[in-house]
Amino acid sequence: MADLAGSFGRSQPPPQPLSRTSFPRRLHEQAPNLTQIIGALIEDGVFLLLAGVAITGVFLVFVFFIPLVLITSPIWIPVFILVFLAVAGFLSLCGFCAVAAAVLYWTYSRLRGQRRPGSDRLDHDRIRAKIRDVAPGA
Repeated sequence: MADLAGSFGRSQPPPQPLSRTSFPRRLHEQAPNLTQIIGALIEDGVFLLLAGVAITGVFLVFVFFIPLVLITSPIWIPVFILVFLAVAGFLSLCGFCAVAAAVLYWTYSRLRGQRRPGSDRLDHDRIRAKIRDVAPGA
């Protein structure tokens, strides 16, 4: 058994019994000192102050700009509709141009006689299928 434990690397040391004073002593050693506590309180206070300023700013923006948006909404709604239609038209035009380019490329390569590898096999299969339709026994 000792041979097996040695083959996996270092053997683990036997567990040491815990004394009654070890936990409080470890807790006292890891406890933060006064300067760390004061630093954490100052840091947390700054973060709370910044969060309060941000939330107050968002609230004030809503209070002052929502009436402005509501008053000018007769202008904004047609503008948004026109922008939406312009973007949709442009994207549709791009799609139609891509399809037209693909069709022109396919037509050009077909007229020049350039075919994909294996297309002769497809033509052969079509001809055999037509022969079977015309003459079922062939």
